[in-house]
Amino acid sequence: MKKSLLLTIFVLGIFVCFAQNIEIPKNYKFENASDYQKHKTEALKCIDWLDQNKFDQYVDARKEAYNFVYQWIILNPDYSYSSISTIVADIMNDKHPFAAELIMAYMMGEIVYAENNKSAQLSEIHLAGIKNMIEAVDNNSHLNFNSKAAKKYSKLIKDNKFESWHTEQINNKKEHVKKNNKQILEFNFWFKN
Repeated sequence: MKKSLLLTIFVLGIFVCFAQNIEIPKNYKFENASDYQKHKTEALKCIDWLDQNKFDQYVDARKEAYNFVYQWIILNPDYSYSSISTIVADIMNDKHPFAAELIMAYMMGEIVYAENNKSAQLSEIHLAGIKNMIEAVDNNSHLNFNSKAAKKYSKLIKDNKFESWHTEQINNKKEHVKKNNKQILEFNFWFKN
C-alpha cells in the first residue's frame, strides 16, 4: 500500500513537471518563409501544450506561448489561413475574460487540422477549429464562464447543420476574412503582459 502511494505521488509529480515544462522561443523573428519553417516544431509543441493546460494554469507562460503561436500562425506563408469573421465576432461578443483564448483555440484547431490533413476542405478546417474551441470551453468549465458561441456551434454540429451554415457564410463574401487580403482581426495585444 505504501509503495503504491509513493509510486502514485511520483508519477503525478512527473506529470506536473512535464505539464509546466514548455520551452517558448525567445528573440524569434518572422521575416521570411524559412523563419516560419524553422519554428514550426516549436509552434506545434506550444499549441499542444496550450491545448493540454487550462486557461488559469501557468498564466505567464500561456501569454508568451499565445504571442509566439499567434505570430507564427497569422502571416505564415505555408498556410493560406482563412477564418470566418462571424465565428470570431460571436466569440468576441461573449464578453467574458476568455474570449481571446477561445479565438486562439479556434485558430490553433484549424492549423493543427490543416497540418495533419493537407488536402482538407475549408469547411473541415473550420469545423476542426470550432471543435477545438468547444473542447477548450469544456476543459475549462471549472472557470464558470458562459460561451454562447460555443453553445451555438455545438448545436449546429449536433443538429448536422454546420455544413449548410458554413456554405452560406462562405458564399457571403462580406463575411469572409482572408489573410491574403490582410483583413485580419488584430487581437494579439490581449496577450501582452
